[in-house]
Amino acid sequence: MTESRLAPVDFDDLDADGRARYQAIAQSRGGMPTSFRIFMNSAGATDAVAAFGDYVRFNTGLPPRTLELVIMRTATVLQDRYMWAHHAMLAAESGLSPDDLAAIARPPGAAWAGQQQDAHLVSFVDGQLTGTMTDAAFERVAAQLGPRLTMDLVLLTAYYALIHQLFATLNIDSPTDTREPAPR
Repeated sequence: MTESRLAPVDFDDLDADGRARYQAIAQSRGGMPTSFRIFMNSAGATDAVAAFGDYVRFNTGLPPRTLELVIMRTATVLQDRYMWAHHAMLAAESGLSPDDLAAIARPPGAAWAGQQQDAHLVSFVDGQLTGTMTDAAFERVAAQLGPRLTMDLVLLTAYYALIHQLFATLNIDSPTDTREPAPR
């Protein structure tokens, strides 16, 4: 276990606005993740990250299977084992089969071995995360999803890349990103 580069903020050390923010985040996430306790070192940043996450996780029109496929592919491309482990059950619940997950877990550049309907999404995520997005890959997904959902897809991928970078930069020990119960 490693120590984070910034200390998690304790509920008891917060002013009234901070406590309200803490409680809202804890209630929306089934408890207060250690990562968000670290983000609480900056109220504005916490609000921005929480709002961004709430939007891409709960308020896009992306179907749950697409949402989890994109998150799992992001985890693969970024080699984020925690993100993969954290979303594996959600991915299965969303309709991704073990064969789908095995295909998603193949490294970028490997021949696609999954369902053809998913190939365009995987190519899109790979291109976004590696900086190799082609016009053809973008246009295929835009034709499939339309402009609004394509933008939501870009934001979903960007959010999970951001979370990955925050964890790495702040040295947040992913396996211990536990949730404290929401204070009352």
